[in-house]
Amino acid sequence: MRRTAWIWMAVVGVVLVGAGYIVVQAIRVGDDAERQTMAMQYLRMACVEYIRVRHGWPRSWEDLASVEPGFGHVEIPRDLEWVGPRVRMNFGAKLEEIARETPQTFSGFGPSAKAYYDYKVAYEDVIEAAKSGAGTRD
Repeated sequence: MRRTAWIWMAVVGVVLVGAGYIVVQAIRVGDDAERQTMAMQYLRMACVEYIRVRHGWPRSWEDLASVEPGFGHVEIPRDLEWVGPRVRMNFGAKLEEIARETPQTFSGFGPSAKAYYDYKVAYEDVIEAAKSGAGTRD
């Protein structure tokens, strides 16, 4: 009987450790998803504002930092340490090319890893701004 009790305690311990691990991973994924969404939201607003003010496509993080997108949760360069790894920003893109893209072919920026959300609306906003900024609006 004593051996059975130890086995059951070990099984319960393993189950509790496993459950704890799953909870920690869920929290990490949730935090990463929120940060990715914030970073993408910042890029959307900053790129739209950059196009509106500068009539071009940003060439660096410093270019993006030169405009105030009105998104108080993220500030570049202060937050670049956590924003940069979560997104890929194409500083080599041309505004005229962005203006001709669709949300499915958008190459201006995107999540650097698995996307937790469909960013189609963000891409549409930037494409529309690029059409206005590039003078190619239909």
